[in-house]
Amino acid sequence: MRAAGLTGRIRGMKHAGAEGESIRPDLVVIDDPQTDDSAASPTQNAKRARLLSGAVLGLAGPGVKISAVMPCTVIAPRDMADQILNRDEHPEWNGERTRMLYAEPTDSQGWEKYAELRRESLLAGEGLRRATEYYGANRAALDAGAKVAWAERFNPDELSAIQHAMNLMLSDRRSFLAEYQNDPEADDAGAFAKELRAEDVASRLNGVERGQVPGECTRLTAGFDVGGELLWYAVVGWDERFGGSVVDYGCWPRQNRAVFEARDARPGLSQAYPGHSESQRVFAGLRDLTAAVLGRPYFRVGGGELRVEKALADRGWQPEAVSLMIRSGAYSSVLLPSVGVGRSLTRSALGTWKGRPGERSGYHWRLTVGEGGRGRMLQFDPDMWKTFVWERLTSPLGGAGALVLPGRSAAAHALLAEHCAAEYATPETIRGVTFDKWRERPVKMDNHLFDALVLAAVAAGVSGVRWEPHAPGTPAPERRGGAAPVDFAELVRRNRAAKAEGRR
Repeated sequence: MRAAGLTGRIRGMKHAGAEGESIRPDLVVIDDPQTDDSAASPTQNAKRARLLSGAVLGLAGPGVKISAVMPCTVIAPRDMADQILNRDEHPEWNGERTRMLYAEPTDSQGWEKYAELRRESLLAGEGLRRATEYYGANRAALDAGAKVAWAERFNPDELSAIQHAMNLMLSDRRSFLAEYQNDPEADDAGAFAKELRAEDVASRLNGVERGQVPGECTRLTAGFDVGGELLWYAVVGWDERFGGSVVDYGCWPRQNRAVFEARDARPGLSQAYPGHSESQRVFAGLRDLTAAVLGRPYFRVGGGELRVEKALADRGWQPEAVSLMIRSGAYSSVLLPSVGVGRSLTRSALGTWKGRPGERSGYHWRLTVGEGGRGRMLQFDPDMWKTFVWERLTSPLGGAGALVLPGRSAAAHALLAEHCAAEYATPETIRGVTFDKWRERPVKMDNHLFDALVLAAVAAGVSGVRWEPHAPGTPAPERRGGAAPVDFAELVRRNRAAKAEGRR
């Protein structure tokens, strides 16, 4: 059930008594208030926690206390149940974390022998017979040190609750820790993967007020990610060694909540621009957002001001509307339409493409003529640049190339941090070349602000920011292939001539 619908039903829970007076509940039981999907999402955890403390615990009405019982299972570290059960975080709840097995047996070698017999017995189609016979003959030694919560809980083909718990653990340790111990292991799906942890990203603070530019930053860039109901942006200040500081970020239309999901936009573009088609809403929203972001000065700590000198807007969604807005808008000299071009079995890496006359290229990006010969378009390799931003967000603070967030409160950046943690990378090999392939997590989470940061980083490369030669994680040197630059109008003329030739 969606949280919004549940809230409405909860607020309506009052009944008429025998004398016609309004009766409100004085006890509420909340049974397993989370799912696998919600437990993996900090946004959903925060939303359900607010629903719990607000609408649910407020059922008794103003000035009246209510009792609440919540049987729950911890599904993932730091999910809602994990947080509520922590008495230091939520002392208003008398959280009690129960387990099936409070202490494991100490005879590890004996249980290794048991596990071997259990496997052999199951493979032979004998159930647990061999393992149970071994357990019965050595029960005193195998039980030593173990402590179970419910001594009578075991199956007919088992001899004790200790044996039952160990069978569950041997069958699937991860599920046992989550479902029976209320102590799940952290997700290690990317054991060799690159990933960002939301809490780590949010803690990278510089103490500078949001909206201000740190004194060491010499230029500003921006990225715009286009969605169906919300447009997202990030403004980043960069120093000349490709270290950076996020100056501002957010979405359009503005939301009145610090943490939310794109699918729950209130208002969305359809409400902000009624009577418009989808492409018209994107055009109007991007026009207004870029005016607000690109049309203002950003003041530097210590004096002076900077303006965004280069910005990229993703044209993957409603490409015609995005390109038209940029060509006809007031910031066409600053803002470029962009598209990510990943490698595949039939397409080599963008960084290896042969340059064409009039193009400019750099570290896995290429500035070329737009589709149909109109305007310019920036192509880039999204996997390479996501790894680049990952390196910036994991680079130790205080050194070259680190990307940080504004302010002093990690909690203020919960939304941005969650978007950054929405993807992970694993090694993939295509045409004999191994690279980081970035993917969305199995539980889909919003990643729009992460994409906006990536676009801002690419824009910095286009504007001329270079790596310090000996900085840790320095990318490969920029490729400078191709013929000498020619006039842009000449490039457009050649492009149109080539298309016309191809149609003959």
